[in-house]
Amino acid sequence: MTAIVADLDTWLAPLEGLVSGAVVDGVPVLLASRPGPVTGGIYFRVGYADETLPVGGITHLVEHLALHHHDLADRHTNGHTTEQWTGFHTTGTAGEVVAFLNEVCASMRDLPLGRIDTEKEILRAEAARNGRGGIGAAMRVWRYGARGPGLSGQDEEGLFRLGTDEVTGWVNTWFTSGNAVAFLTVDEVPAELSLGLPPGERRPVRLPPETLPSKPAWFRSGFDGIVLDAMVPRTPAANVFSAVVTRVLMRELRRDQGLSYDAGCGYDRIEADTARLTIHADALEAKAGVVTSVVAEILAGMRAGRVDRADIDAIREQAARELDLPDLGAAILPGTCIDLLLGADVMDPRDRAAMDAVTVEDVAEVARAVWADALVAISSGHGFGGATRAPHQSNSAVEGTTYTSLVKEGNELVIGPDGVTRRTPDSLVTVRFDDLAAIGAVADGARQLTGNDALSIAVEPTLWKGLDAEIVARDIDSRVPSEMVVPYPPREVDRIPEPPKNPAPLEPADSSPPAWDGFGPWAVWTAFALYVLAALASLPALIGLWSLMHDDLPREDQTIQIVWIGATALLWLFAGGLTFGVRRRIRLNEQG
Repeated sequence: MTAIVADLDTWLAPLEGLVSGAVVDGVPVLLASRPGPVTGGIYFRVGYADETLPVGGITHLVEHLALHHHDLADRHTNGHTTEQWTGFHTTGTAGEVVAFLNEVCASMRDLPLGRIDTEKEILRAEAARNGRGGIGAAMRVWRYGARGPGLSGQDEEGLFRLGTDEVTGWVNTWFTSGNAVAFLTVDEVPAELSLGLPPGERRPVRLPPETLPSKPAWFRSGFDGIVLDAMVPRTPAANVFSAVVTRVLMRELRRDQGLSYDAGCGYDRIEADTARLTIHADALEAKAGVVTSVVAEILAGMRAGRVDRADIDAIREQAARELDLPDLGAAILPGTCIDLLLGADVMDPRDRAAMDAVTVEDVAEVARAVWADALVAISSGHGFGGATRAPHQSNSAVEGTTYTSLVKEGNELVIGPDGVTRRTPDSLVTVRFDDLAAIGAVADGARQLTGNDALSIAVEPTLWKGLDAEIVARDIDSRVPSEMVVPYPPREVDRIPEPPKNPAPLEPADSSPPAWDGFGPWAVWTAFALYVLAALASLPALIGLWSLMHDDLPREDQTIQIVWIGATALLWLFAGGLTFGVRRRIRLNEQG
């Protein structure tokens, strides 16, 4: 950050007349006035992607501690922790905004550490209400595992272990003057502004390696519709591509076919030269497959150059209209702050030359780059346009001691010097100690191992034959660095899982004999025999019935025919009743 601060005026030169800047206590402050209430904020280049799983949630915790003294209901005041940055902002009078910024920075120098446990409880309540990020978080986990951006889909494990030393060290590393930038919607820096922060350097974004072995890749999600994301270079053509996709999807899926309510393409700055494009389209469950096919067809067409020039022209006209905003400088302040933190070159929104130069082929080239890096979440079907399925289990097991399940036949747990494997007839999950993200530990011996690929194994000693807490401590805990351990709260005795007291014999479901309840296979053969006899007896019975109706038989023969007809009727009755019973039992079996 030092180099950027020293040359702030040069960096801001493309925005001359829109945004100005100054340096206060080592922190760059960007300025652009607008009428009405003043808005101000301060951003730090730190987010949950900079954490590790054992301290997950530490940035969010610092955000809450820094705002403890502020009554968030008094005015528009809030804090945000995102993937790459953490921000604090407020709106009010110039004096109120300056006081807010001063207080946030003062809090960073002297956090209310006595409230750590209270704020951790608040954060746990927030997580219980809001969950962890939805489909967007799932996309990050599938791409990055339990590292970097993938932590958005993991629980904030640090809330079980963080203390004053770790929180203080985090602030002194990340919430520093060299890693911050502030803004105000005023012309000049107020004399009362004081942004004293711990000294430090700008921390660049460092993305972890991806876990996907090949791309494009797809996985099945619970989101009804389709989501596709890809990392691409930050260029004007990528911006135009995003807008074109949004325009086309809304036209095709919502206006013309009525298949989606919300469809489009998001554009997020990730690094100085990298952006994330996220294409999405929702759908009713029954229509999700159709929507997925339509999106696949549209993107394939764009890769082949089938881009309507009229869409590009419409996007340019819309961008030109946005330049007519009377407060354009103030509107771009937050985004300009993020660019400064990311170390990106600033782009003048008034300069239309770059956008005007974007061609159909440029947009097609971005479409091809998106496909080459695509990760796709689908809710129906068996693939997406030639993409390979993302792996959802491990490809190898560790060697070691094998423990058999006391709950489910065929399940095994292997604990060895290199890690732990859980093996079932249908899956294989391995967490290796040299690729461990974190291990949750309960005093009763239970462990939750999570690998950097986000695959996890729960070890409950009570559910594996021959396993106990001492073996877990000897063969697992002793091989795990202490900084990877997250101490979970102790459990009540009745919360510790136990195997069934009198387990029923375990048999494959498809080999269980049907529960006939008295209607065994004999019933089928008996019914068949009765039908044969009834059929053979029916012809003489019909002849006898005809004779009786015409009264041409002696009385003794009439008695014989009546008996014969009655016996034949009983045969049919017994055969039908037996058949009804068998069929009813079969239907009950099929219903479980």
